[in-house]
Amino acid sequence: MSDLSLEKCDPREIIEKISNALESPEWSKWLNETMQAFAAALTGVAERRMTDAVAALFLAQVGSSFYAAARMLGRGPEEALEEAKKDLCRVYTAALWFLRQSFDTGTLEENYKNALSMIASNKESMEKKE
Repeated sequence: MSDLSLEKCDPREIIEKISNALESPEWSKWLNETMQAFAAALTGVAERRMTDAVAALFLAQVGSSFYAAARMLGRGPEEALEEAKKDLCRVYTAALWFLRQSFDTGTLEENYKNALSMIASNKESMEKKE
């Protein structure tokens, strides 16, 4: 595996891109709705303790998109793979930054409480069906 140092995984471009998108009411609404839908989908996954497996497959698909974009730009297979790995590293590092930010602002704990509430509601619904 190539050396993916923190320098090569610099998330600033991604963080800036998201910050700019959040300044636009249209993009902010879209991002918020997308994240809410994704969080709801992950609640069932987390309940089944499959978050790591689903996240790995999701990130592999994201990497595949990066690879395809590099190939379309004329990169060879190995070069495109290396670019995709670097891009995934930047995504992962940005995700860590956003995770820390959500912890620092209290959003992470709020999301945890919402997930517990959603799980409890799902269990109640399942029990009523039986």
